[in-house]
Order: sequence, then structure tokens, then C-alpha cells
Amino acid sequence: MGLGLFGGGVGLTKFLVRQGAQVTVTDLRKETDLQESLSALKKLPVTYKLSGHAEADFTQAELIFVNPAVPKESPYLALARKQGIPLDTEINLFFRLCPCPIIGITGTNGKTTTTALTGAILKKTGRSVWVGGNIGQDSLLDKIEKISAGDLAILELSSFQLEDLAAIKKSPWLSVVTNLQPNHLDRHKTMAAYTGAKKNIISYQGSNDLTVLNADDPEVKKWSSECAGKIIWFSRQEEVTNGAFLRDNTFWLRQTGQTDRICLAKETRLPGDFNQENILAAAAIAGSIGIKAEMIASAIREFKGVEHRLEFVTEKKGVKYYNDSIATNPDATIAALNAMTGPTILIAGGYDKNLPFDKLAPVIKQKTRSVILLGATAGKIESLLKKQGETAEITRVSSLNEAVQTGQQQSRQGDTVLFSPACASYDMFRNFAERGQLFKKAVQELPR
Repeated sequence: MGLGLFGGGVGLTKFLVRQGAQVTVTDLRKETDLQESLSALKKLPVTYKLSGHAEADFTQAELIFVNPAVPKESPYLALARKQGIPLDTEINLFFRLCPCPIIGITGTNGKTTTTALTGAILKKTGRSVWVGGNIGQDSLLDKIEKISAGDLAILELSSFQLEDLAAIKKSPWLSVVTNLQPNHLDRHKTMAAYTGAKKNIISYQGSNDLTVLNADDPEVKKWSSECAGKIIWFSRQEEVTNGAFLRDNTFWLRQTGQTDRICLAKETRLPGDFNQENILAAAAIAGSIGIKAEMIASAIREFKGVEHRLEFVTEKKGVKYYNDSIATNPDATIAALNAMTGPTILIAGGYDKNLPFDKLAPVIKQKTRSVILLGATAGKIESLLKKQGETAEITRVSSLNEAVQTGQQQSRQGDTVLFSPACASYDMFRNFAERGQLFKKAVQELPR
């Protein structure tokens, strides 16, 4: 139920077909919206029910796998439950079948960069490392037969995926929490429910498991009292006794009383304080499993970042353009704005996840020269900005192309045009990746 566009549904379908299952894939979206996923499954013996669901599929199946994005209150799931048909997920199945230790990484922001960088560091050891989950790559379930007991699996885990882990009472061997701010309140309704879903990453750990926590995040720091295993910290603000920290613009690793220099902060290619936190998280993970500081430093210096995450696109007429389409909540956009060093024009707005923009508005006032708004939340953000009093110039546009063209018209040499929406993409785009690609295309088509 819900094929999706990020590989999970495709990998799950391929796996189930290999096991001899008779698979029906049903999705509310049309065939044209699912082209990438459908092309990856062509020639497989699969039945498709697209552009809507049929009740019979949910009352006659023997087992139903549910995409994490499907709302829990779906009437079709209620039908299945009434019939006593078991519901499962791709990630839960992977947890049950994976023969090697799992490193699980979650958080409101930073989890994708932390996951990718951790993978890059661990691959330096020569050990077989498998990176997947919510990161948007192919499903690791499709590769499960190739994974050996001596390997490592690294999963980025969203609140939607973690919400379902409680059903199988499993948490990763090594769990990582980057930070916690309000997000996905359109789905979880309350911050308490969102936090509860995230907390499943530690809820079922044992005394031999490891937990890496952000010492600078007040909520995450409190979780330490609920951790069953060994805790490793990372911090930009204090010298932790066990973990990774920043001192004198240098990354350090401290374990069992020994402190080792990793590298200078300026040696990384990733801009912004929030990326320093991501680097420290990855270093703490690597250090906790015995990887030396020199090897961690080598990977950090080489790592170029992840697409759509404060990604430098190009410079035209002395103006730099950055794609931060992954910023689907206000805190991510605040972090991106704080990473900018010169005059900034912000392009923001999108699907409304019922998140508060109160903290974002004063940062926009302080950090930007003008703001270009589009999408469903444009009016809400504009209203909050006007309440700030004298603020940046505000322009409303109807398309991303118009936003990019307006950004160029308003910019001067030395400026930065930052696309950091602070909102999800679903009002105008299929997902944040499509949104980011279209932004980059529009920028490249601007006259030089």
C-alpha cells in the first residue's frame, strides 16, 4: 500500500516477488506520477491498482505492507484490521531479517547528512557497509541476501518509520539522535506523539547497545535517563567526557580518558554550525566502534555533502545560489540562514504541516534583504513577517520558476539566493527531491 518514489516500495516489491509472493501494489497516485518506481519494476509479475484503492484488496490479502507515509487512520487499514489481516512495513521486515548490526540515525534535522557521512567514514575501514532507510536510496531489503553477519547497516530513520518499530519491539544496536524540534505535526498532531515515535529508536535497546546523543539539545539530553546501554555524546558547546566535541574551531574525539584531535573545522566542505553538529555526530558514532581519529578526519575532508542539503548550485553575475530543498521545517531554514555570511534573498514556502513559524520570522528579518514566498504557507509566513514591523521586502509568486527569476532581479553582486522552503513540497511537487531538481534547473537557465 503506497509504492512511493524513494525506493522502499520498489525494494520491498522485488524482495517479495523473489520469495514467491503474489504481489498487488496499490497507490492513490496515477501511473504518470510513479514512473520512476514503475519502470524499476517492469517485467515483474505484479498486479497494479493505481489512482485509488479497492476495498477487496484490503479484505482478501494474507499480508499487507504499508508505506510509512500512509495515514494510520486510513479506512482501508481499518478494514484490514477488522478482518484480522496483519500489517507490516519494509523497515520492520528489514530489522527482522538483517543478519548484521544496525546503526539507526534519527532527528528532526541533520539525519541524512549524518547518515551519509557515517557511511563514508565506515567504508574507509574496508568493512562492507550498507546505507539505506529514509535517505532516499534503493531499499536495503532488496539486497538482504548479500548482507553478511560481519557487515554494518546504517539506516536513516524517520518518525514515520520509527512509529511502527514498536510493533516488533526492536531498536538499533547503535542508536543516534541528532536533535528534536517540532515537525510532522500534521501527521502526529502533538509534539508528545512526535517525540514518542522518535523515542522508539532507544526504547528496545539492551545493556550491550550504544546510544549517541546531542548534548546541546535540551530534549535529547533528557533521553539519557531512559537509555539502557552505553551513552556517547557529541557537542559544539562543551567538552564531553566520552564522545566528540568542538574546541578552538577543531573537532576532537575523547574515549576512555584519551583525547585525539580529528581536524580543523575549516577543513570540512560543509558550511554552517548545524553541519558541525552533523560531523560531530558521525565522529562520535565512528569513535564509539573503534575507528581512529585520522581515518575519521580523512573522510570528513573528502565529504562533499548531500544533494538538496545546502547544496551550492552555481554563481551567476556575482550571485551565489544554494539549494536547500530538504529544509521541510522552520528550524532547518533557520539553520541554513545562520550559515549564510553575506546579504541573502530567501525563497520559502510550501505545503502546510501545521508547524509554527514564530521562530523563523525574526531570523528572516535579521538575516535577509528580501524574501520570496510561494505555496500554501506563503500567506501565513507573510503575515508573521509583517507582525515583525519593518522587515525584509516580501514578494509573493505563483511558481518556482518565477521565484528564481525574481531572486535574480532583486539580487546584487555579492548576494546569495537561498532556496530553503521551511515546508514540505506536496502542495506543488511530488517530493523535496523533485522540488530541488526544478530549482537547480531554473537557476541554470538564468542568463549569465
